[in-house]
Amino acid sequence: MTPTRPPHAEFRLFLPGLLPHLQKRLQEMVLATKPDHETTQDLYILSNQDHMHNVKIRQDHLKMKKWLGQTPEGFDIYQPYYKFAFPVSQSHVKEILSTLGLTIPLEASFYDKETFLALLEKHDSLRTRQVLKTRHKFILDGTMCEFAAIQSENRTIDSFCCESTDPKAVAKVIHQLGLTFALNTNYVEALKTL
Repeated sequence: MTPTRPPHAEFRLFLPGLLPHLQKRLQEMVLATKPDHETTQDLYILSNQDHMHNVKIRQDHLKMKKWLGQTPEGFDIYQPYYKFAFPVSQSHVKEILSTLGLTIPLEASFYDKETFLALLEKHDSLRTRQVLKTRHKFILDGTMCEFAAIQSENRTIDSFCCESTDPKAVAKVIHQLGLTFALNTNYVEALKTL
């Protein structure tokens, strides 16, 4: 698979009641950048054997971000890959399953969404989580930021993310926002505890 963009350092946190706090601190900066507002419905694929890679289905596309490690600051390093429209080829399905820690015999040359989900249901180590996100994306000091309200299985939690190819820029934003106390948590870890 070909990456969609270079690897980036990502800091993310999940905390109830976070959005009002951030909106107060970010109001002038965020309004100045005209943030994008987006609501998405994602189906995350979670594996008992993998806690870091991000695999999901959004709008009939299969998307994956590979986890490459951490920066010295403790930020996750992710490599985003192209999103694939269903039907997805056997080779791409094989790579995605391998990323999730599984080796599964595949018979079909292509997998539509229903067949792919049926394949996942056969394995106890895999499960899916439906997630509704209302996201606001904006640029702050050269970093891509997002705050979001996330709903999953009748629970709602707030999330903030800052990412950049420059980990020092991410660290600067976290310090500016007074979030140095917060634990960096990726989506997969968060969904497994929600």
